[in-house]
Amino acid sequence: MEETGSEEYRCRRATHKFLQAGHPTACTMPFSHLAPGVQTYLTKRCRSAEPDLPVVACFLDNDNWCLLTTRLVHWSRDGAYHVLPYGEIKQVGWSAGPGAAKKRTYVDQIDMWMETDEGRVRTKNASPWFFIFEKKGQRHELQLEVGSALTGIWDAIEMLIRLEQIHPRAEVQKI
Repeated sequence: MEETGSEEYRCRRATHKFLQAGHPTACTMPFSHLAPGVQTYLTKRCRSAEPDLPVVACFLDNDNWCLLTTRLVHWSRDGAYHVLPYGEIKQVGWSAGPGAAKKRTYVDQIDMWMETDEGRVRTKNASPWFFIFEKKGQRHELQLEVGSALTGIWDAIEMLIRLEQIHPRAEVQKI
């Protein structure tokens, strides 16, 4: 059995949380279930230190993906790479898209509705957009797979944030 708070412990807990909330799909699954070529691509694109373990990934294409590791959340939107430690995340949630937050005063709030061709619908399980709001005040929009897989990613991120608070590390990873 791994030590509480270790990288292996965090990986196991976050993977379990993902699987509780969402079922693996063709695009979103535990990292170990990805095709070897996708694993290699994500590993090369992400800048992580040695002890950092990959947990869950959503791979839509080479320009739009998200990889949760035990220390960081990595993502690419339209080919632009981003990375953020869990300790710097204030809020995460569904989004109505990149332009939605600009219309509101509180940019760290979850968007409950989005406009579609059919009219106004709830973002939950309907929107491919997910936001990460930094403690510094910046909001990022990630494009993920619609449905329960997005819920699983959300729950895994929340778990990794809590584990970072409960079991803080002595060293800080440089990005």
